[in-house]
Amino acid sequence: MLSQISIPTLKTPFQIEANKLKQLPTDTNEPTTGPSVVGPDHDGVTGAGSSSTGKSCPGYVFNGNYIPLVTQLTHMIFAASSFDNLNTRLGHMERLKVSGRALGDAHCTAPRTVKELSASSHKAALNQLLPFKEKTMFIFVVGGITYAEIAACHLLERTIGAKIVLASDRIIAGHDLIEAVVNC
Repeated sequence: MLSQISIPTLKTPFQIEANKLKQLPTDTNEPTTGPSVVGPDHDGVTGAGSSSTGKSCPGYVFNGNYIPLVTQLTHMIFAASSFDNLNTRLGHMERLKVSGRALGDAHCTAPRTVKELSASSHKAALNQLLPFKEKTMFIFVVGGITYAEIAACHLLERTIGAKIVLASDRIIAGHDLIEAVVNC
């Protein structure tokens, strides 16, 4: 009788967002054979812990247990087949701002959210941009980036044939994380 009662699994806001972006292994009990390969699945984006072979998945640098946010967002942008598709995947992320000369008129240089771009008058032109023909992206991470995140982006770069230029205000090493925890 107790085995028929289902207990809801409580998730933190981090887990909910990470699952939306397919950064964490799935919650199913199905065995996996390793991290996923970057390539199309049912929606063109792979996630950590899905079953396939390993060394070409960005989650490989985390033993298949996690795909860094910067890497997964980059892959979602490169894998988007249209701007509507990109808006479906990333429109809920209000803190994610994008900019570039191809994303609107030359006078508007302020970064905007994907949802703001979707509501703009340039939507038809934006749909023509995707999928990207030139796969070059410049990413600046405010607050720091880890060596593992850099390695995951490098692996994505090699796998999809893109050029990803990463920049940050600092590089965070393992001892920096430990030091931050100790000094709290």
